[in-house]
Amino acid sequence: MTEKWAIVTGASGGIGLDIARILAARSYHLVLVARSEDKLKDAQEELSAGGSKVKVVALDLAQVGAAEKLVHETDRWGIVPEVLINNAGIGAWGPFLDSTFDEVKGMVDLNVQALAQLSHLYGRKMRERRLGYMLQVASTAAFQPLPSYAVYAATKSFVLSFSRALNYEGREFGISSTALCPGPTSTSFFDRAHHKLNKQFQALMMDSSEVARQGVEAMFAREESHVAGFLNRVGASLLPRVMPAKFLVRGAALFMK
Repeated sequence: MTEKWAIVTGASGGIGLDIARILAARSYHLVLVARSEDKLKDAQEELSAGGSKVKVVALDLAQVGAAEKLVHETDRWGIVPEVLINNAGIGAWGPFLDSTFDEVKGMVDLNVQALAQLSHLYGRKMRERRLGYMLQVASTAAFQPLPSYAVYAATKSFVLSFSRALNYEGREFGISSTALCPGPTSTSFFDRAHHKLNKQFQALMMDSSEVARQGVEAMFAREESHVAGFLNRVGASLLPRVMPAKFLVRGAALFMK
């Protein structure tokens, strides 16, 4: 109980793995969660070399009962996390009516249900200790409807709203919840979403290690939310205020194409 533990979901690569590296450098022990056991073991080998204890759980958090299974494992190990990083998430590019409902359900189950359930289960443990930090990875897509990513953007709007409310409620118990809102980031997200990017879109990408750094710093500062990157902050805060909604949606649709 005297050791500092952090749980990181979606930890096999991208922003999640970069966050795990930063936390290991801050002397946290880690529980890494993702679907790929091979990638998790590679991460375990890398991070444990620096002196951190690293446990891995190969798990698809979108599946029924997955969140409870993760909590059962950490309980069995005697781990009560000080930090919870809800980074696991998926997106799919294309018109909503062209997608299968299994794809839609999978996004909602992972991006919304699993995130809320893990926040609930581990938040209660943090409340008992009166100490805890949560980082909920949302997106700049949370700030406006996004044609071609209709369901993904809607799930990230949930994450942003939910995290802000949870952050307020948790203050009296020493718990904070920070919503991290990155824009386009150099990870495997767009490959998995089957979204082929043009050069202009690629030029706007942030490095995942920089997004991770900003997110971790915002979390420990107990910020309510943090948009990574200056241009992303301008777009997220300014455009929805000055641009009529119908033009905002049209602009977003063109950008995503």
